[in-house]
Amino acid sequence: MQIQIDENRRITGYATVGGFVDGVETETVPEGFEEAFQPGKYRYENGEILEDPDFVPPADNTALLNEIGELKAELSATDYKALKYMEGWLTEEEYAPVKAQRQALRDQINELEAKLL
Repeated sequence: MQIQIDENRRITGYATVGGFVDGVETETVPEGFEEAFQPGKYRYENGEILEDPDFVPPADNTALLNEIGELKAELSATDYKALKYMEGWLTEEEYAPVKAQRQALRDQINELEAKLL
């Protein structure tokens, strides 16, 4: 097996057939390595593959990304009103609630996107 390691000795990939540029050949692999592998879960130290005790699995952000997508779609659905206002087809009074709604949507999107960082 060949492994790919980063500058911190974390294993970022492995190949049972073929290999990587600058990959490291290893004969000894811990039991269950292939089934449990996630990038960064294992380290390569002194010729051994060791599980990293500091490894934190990445969060599942699917629900958060879906919510952001829905808010962006809602924001996009009001784009035509912004254009109508810019072209003079809506007055300031008519556009004010739409403008407030759009800003509230942008604030929600920004708040959720900050959670992804």
